Amino acid sequence: MSALDRLAACAGKWQGTNRLQDPNMNVEDESPAGAEVTTLLGGKFPDVDWGWRIVLKPVGGKALHLLMYNINPTPPEDVEELAVEADFTRTE
Repeated sequence: MSALDRLAACAGKWQGTNRLQDPNMNVEDESPAGAEVTTLLGGKFPDVDWGWRIVLKPVGGKALHLLMYNINPTPPEDVEELAVEADFTRTE
């Protein structure tokens, strides 16, 4: 069985826990997580929606602002919580 077949066999909705760790502060934060595995094109290609929304915004052509939102799978569903915010500067 191929890796794609094994992933397609996991089709369905899944619930779990996101664990965000900050090793510098030795802090860990947990939040509900969800994922859904579906198949496309007659089951030939698995697709995974893992419950995060990522926003990447260019800032003046020399920097990027990254936002990552955790999408809560438990009621109330589809509530987004900011999980990661980071700024990057071009080095090369």
